[in-house]
Amino acid sequence: MRVLVIEDEPRIASFIEFGLTAEGFTVEVADNGADGLGLAESAGFDVIVLDLMLPRMIGEEVLRRLRAGGACHDKCVSPGWVKIGWCEDRSGRTPCGREDIGW
Repeated sequence: MRVLVIEDEPRIASFIEFGLTAEGFTVEVADNGADGLGLAESAGFDVIVLDLMLPRMIGEEVLRRLRAGGACHDKCVSPGWVKIGWCEDRSGRTPCGREDIGW
């Protein structure tokens, strides 16, 4: 199975690539949205892992274009997978949306 990882943080990309490769996947990595879009449209990946905050084109735009072109149906992991997490507030840990995290 071929996986495209579109992630601009080298440490995160390497971590994902290492884990997927260890499980037998063939992995390619793009470090910006524009290059990732080009690869995704031309190379026939089974799964696309997509970061939200990317240089040259944000993840949401990449996903929108892939869906509009028919290249991304159920094989794309929704953007924001790196960004969604937990926010600290006075009552403890609560889930928060990606727009609430200031990375």
